[in-house]
Amino acid sequence: FRKMNRKAVAPRGARGALERAARVMCAARRTPHDWRSPDWNWGYARGTAHDAAFELRRKLSKREARENWIRSVDTMEWDEGLLCLALRIQRSVNYGRDSRNFGEVLDALAAGTYGSATCAEPELLAALRGKLGEADGLDREGEDGRDVLVACLQTLGFVDDGL
Repeated sequence: FRKMNRKAVAPRGARGALERAARVMCAARRTPHDWRSPDWNWGYARGTAHDAAFELRRKLSKREARENWIRSVDTMEWDEGLLCLALRIQRSVNYGRDSRNFGEVLDALAAGTYGSATCAEPELLAALRGKLGEADGLDREGEDGRDVLVACLQTLGFVDDGL
């Protein structure tokens, strides 16, 4: 900053850049994914689910991106983590690799059994925990929802196989 008339003033052009950055950050905020929304349409080629899945697949297309994303569990948005898990379950089912039958949870989620799923519903967490075994490194009573999502994703081979 340079001093002008004894006031600190941003250099020419800096204010515009800051304002543009603020607009981009505000535009990046989105409403949570709502599994009960009529626009969601899970499993169809049209709807907000399709659009959100496209963006998440693009974001996590590389192994390094998946490794970094799963390490950021503390900052992960719940609905994005749940969408990631749903896509991973869908792929496992389609390729015949769902030996623990996570597909049942996905079917119930898509049917709205767990509400809008915009937050960690206790019934959903219980269903997911029920699919995990003792060897999955999850203390069934002591973990929060994000840790359950990560344990499920790791069990389903998310980092290696992607979405």
